[in-house]
Amino acid sequence: MFRLRDVCFFVAGAAFFHMISHILLPFYVKLPYEFGCITITNSFNNAIIIISAIVTAVLLYAGVKLKK
Repeated sequence: MFRLRDVCFFVAGAAFFHMISHILLPFYVKLPYEFGCITITNSFNNAIIIISAIVTAVLLYAGVKLKK
């Protein structure tokens, strides 16, 4: 029903959307932001952006390398 390639591309899109939302976060929320038990600081937000970009790139690479 679902191929692993399709799942990789879908999750890569979700990771990309997550990265974009964290790029736009400082424009709409004053950092540091208390979110439950987590405090999102500017440096923590930058780390999340970098990790999301790496996950997106790895998933896109894996999706391209899988057979059609």
